Amino acid sequence: MYHRGHGSDDDGTLSLDEPYDNAKPAFGTENSLATTLRSATLLLSKKLAVIITALLVGYTARTLYIGAAKRRGYGPFLMCCFSIPLVLSQPVLQVLQSLRYYNSYGPMTSFINFISWMGLFQMSTASMWNASLDVTIITWYTKKFVAEAPLSSSRYEKLPEIVPPVAEITPEPAEEEECGA
Repeated sequence: MYHRGHGSDDDGTLSLDEPYDNAKPAFGTENSLATTLRSATLLLSKKLAVIITALLVGYTARTLYIGAAKRRGYGPFLMCCFSIPLVLSQPVLQVLQSLRYYNSYGPMTSFINFISWMGLFQMSTASMWNASLDVTIITWYTKKFVAEAPLSSSRYEKLPEIVPPVAEITPEPAEEEECGA
C-alpha cells in the first residue's frame, strides 16, 4: 500500500533509520482528486437518501390522510405523523456528518439507528392499521381454527342422544273413598 524507495537506500527498500510513518500513501495524498470525488459522491448519495426518504414518507402520509374518514379514521394518519421525524433522523444526521456539522460516536449512532427503526415500525403499523390487517387476520383465524358454523337441525339428528327421553307420567285416577254409608 505504501511506496518503497523513500529511505536512503537506492534498492527501493525502507531503511531502518527512517520511520515508516513518513511514507506517502500509494494512491495519492489526502487532498487528491480521487479522495475529493469519493467524498462528494458519498455526500450526494446521502443527500439523495434524504430526498427519497422524505418523498416516500410524504407519499405514505398523503395516502393515509386521503379518505381516512371512510376507512379507519385519522388514527393511522396521526401515528404516521409522529413517526416522520423518527424515520428522517438517520438520513439527516448522516448528511450533517458528511458536511462535518456533526461528529458521531458509537453509542449515539446506535441510538439514532434504534430511533429510526422504531419510526419505521410505527409507520408500518399505521399502514397495516389503515389497511385493516387486524380484521383480515382475525377473520382468517376464525375461519381456519374456530368452529365453522352452528350445527344445523339436520346435523342434530345424527348426534347420539345423551339423555334418554323422559316418559310421560300420567297420574292414575284417584279412587273414590267409600263413605261409611
